[in-house]
Amino acid sequence: MSCIGAIWGRNRPIAEDCACLDISRLKDISGLLPHAHGVYEYDGSTLIYWMNTDGTTLTIAYRTNGHEVQQQIDITTIAVHLKNVASRKYFLCPFCEKKCCKLYLSKRRYEMACVKCGNLCYELQAHHNHNIYYLLMKNAKEERVHYEKWRRRHAKRHPNGN
Repeated sequence: MSCIGAIWGRNRPIAEDCACLDISRLKDISGLLPHAHGVYEYDGSTLIYWMNTDGTTLTIAYRTNGHEVQQQIDITTIAVHLKNVASRKYFLCPFCEKKCCKLYLSKRRYEMACVKCGNLCYELQAHHNHNIYYLLMKNAKEERVHYEKWRRRHAKRHPNGN
């Protein structure tokens, strides 16, 4: 899959270059509380947000490519059993409804979406061929296996260690 990502990444926009809505950053500014509202600014992008009364739907408004956009994003809470954390919140992608921590605004789409629905790739996928690392590790393993086989054969032929 990683090799395919490197090939696909050539024609897709990079997620790190797009405007991003990060749930942990929103949580840090108390934007996930019921009735919360304010302005979210991050990496040069600005949007207005407000949370509904039960804290399950975040509404955002922003301007992109000359279009005014208002979008509702569902939020789900998952119980976790960690030392200091009882639950975690995730965005539900408006298109595929999968859990995600970040939503991106790509240049090809006017609404926030996950990386997959936004047809984005990460910078590592676009500029790094993961195949190189895999081939190096595979060759090193094959050399170790070959050496071990040779050592065993040599030990059988020369029991005295000569």
